[in-house]
Amino acid sequence: MREEMEEGKFAADGTYVRSFDPHDVHDRWMDGFDEKDIKMARRRKRQQERQQEEKMKAEEQDIDENGGKGELERQLLGMLKKGETVLEALQRLGAKSKKSRPVNK
Repeated sequence: MREEMEEGKFAADGTYVRSFDPHDVHDRWMDGFDEKDIKMARRRKRQQERQQEEKMKAEEQDIDENGGKGELERQLLGMLKKGETVLEALQRLGAKSKKSRPVNK
């Protein structure tokens, strides 16, 4: 009886009217989670967003400390070869740094 009441209601004329929840199908993946797990997930999500925001602020502060975006672009231009794109320079410099690292096995 309780299960039937959760799935629908009895109308005034005594007929049973089944209610349909369109979100019920989408929420089945959450069947194994209780309220405590959901609250923990929300807390972790907020914490992750705060950490990401702090990281972005630290990066912006680092850029400002190094003379701003314009100064960093001037330094980058000094690293580029004639006709080389930024992506090509990163690949070239990345390959050099991999070769220069000692292998630890």
